[in-house]
This record gives sequence, C-alpha cells and structure tokens, in this order.
Amino acid sequence: MRLARLLRAFLCQKDHREAMLEIRFKQQVNASVKDVWNVIINTEQYKQWNPFVHRCESEFHVGSAIIMHVELIPGMLLRQKETIFDNEFERLLSYGVNLPLLLKSRREHILTPLADGKSEYESTFVLKGFLAPMVKFALEKRLRQGFEGMTNGLIKQAEALAQ
Repeated sequence: MRLARLLRAFLCQKDHREAMLEIRFKQQVNASVKDVWNVIINTEQYKQWNPFVHRCESEFHVGSAIIMHVELIPGMLLRQKETIFDNEFERLLSYGVNLPLLLKSRREHILTPLADGKSEYESTFVLKGFLAPMVKFALEKRLRQGFEGMTNGLIKQAEALAQ
C-alpha cells in the first residue's frame, strides 16, 4: 500500500521524466572525426587508453547489445550490458538501458568536424527514472571521474593516431 502511494506520487510528478543526473564533456580534438571514430569503435584497444571501460564487445548495430567491463569501483570490473540506440557513422554513437519507470540511461559520443581538419568530441551521459536518485547518490562522483578519464584518454589516443 505504501509502495503504491509512493509510485503514484512519483508518476504524477513531471520531474520523473527529466534527467536526474547529466554528465557532459566537450573538447576540441587535434584529429579528424575519422580518427576519433576509429578509437571509439576499436574496442580491442580500450584497455590501452580507457581507464573506465577496460573491455567492450559490440557489433554496434542499432538494437544490438554492447557489453562493457567497467571499473565503477576501483580494482573491480563490473559487467554492464546495454543496447545500441543510434549509430550514425563518424557522427553519433549512443547506447544505454531502458527499464521502464525504473531506470533509463543514455550515453552518447557526438562528433563534429571542424574546418581545419580537427574535430569536436562531446561525451554525454543522462540518467532518469525512479532509481536514478539512488544511483546518483551512490555513484555520481565515480561516474564523473570515469567519463572524464574516458574522454581524456580517447582524445589522447585519437591525437596520437593523427600524428
């Protein structure tokens, strides 16, 4: 009964559809979108440059799985299975989880070509749903650190490829 009231109150709020947690990084990269894209989809090399996602398996087809081994807790890899939402060649890769009402996440890698052969890389992570406040409380600091480390590592790797 108490849970039903809580759920009903939650569903009547507009805020449950808005993001509970957003993490964004945007940086210019001294490499082409092709170089940055190749770093993103070359999952066999993740361990060399990515301090957050040590292993990743995916064919990157929309609707298919992406399985990541993420270091959310220092020294411990957690297996995370998500679904590819979008794959626009050399422009956008997005994936996440969709557990209706409970938890929705969306992770995006957005690439924009710049006039001088360089590119802009934007990393986004959005979390919504009933469980989002708990995830935010428990993991926000580590998620921010992880996505920032991943962004910096990806840029460094792409710039090394461009040399």
